[in-house]
Amino acid sequence: MTVNDSAEQAVDSDKVTIGPSAANKDVLDLLVTQGHFNSSLAAFQAAAMLAIRKDLEASSAPASAGTMWNRGSVNRQILDFLAWYMPTTMPARVLEQLGNAGTAYIAEKVKTGGYRFSEIFDLPHMAVE
Repeated sequence: MTVNDSAEQAVDSDKVTIGPSAANKDVLDLLVTQGHFNSSLAAFQAAAMLAIRKDLEASSAPASAGTMWNRGSVNRQILDFLAWYMPTTMPARVLEQLGNAGTAYIAEKVKTGGYRFSEIFDLPHMAVE
């Protein structure tokens, strides 16, 4: 067995499909409808990165309500980053957990109303001249 064989086996044990929780799906759709993202997958991936930034506990995230995306449709750089950063041999599973944790965080902000997208993601204010 080579190093490449071992890496391929690890990827094969990872989830093939991922998806948001039932409650999170509506929030992802809202973020797309409002023009913040071009797809719910892009919003989900951003929510996963937000979960890392906010140090949200992925294990307490709502469970997935089924499948919505294939692992192959996820940005490969995000999966590679998670495999390195966590470290893990199951980055798609981690993405699903972090994405649901981040989306739940966003959902809580949306429910309270008066949210600003830039505040949720801690984006710096840029003055346009």
